[in-house]
Amino acid sequence: MKLVLDTNILIATLIKDSVTREILTHLEMEYLVPEFALTN
Repeated sequence: MKLVLDTNILIATLIKDSVTREILTHLEMEYLVPEFALTN
């Protein structure tokens, strides 16, 4: 399954220990994120 993450969700997952983090780190999925979310 593929899951699209926007930048806000990605940053929130990295910053705060939450249910969203648990879901994203324990599921076997392919994540799609905007290219600009991963650049300086």
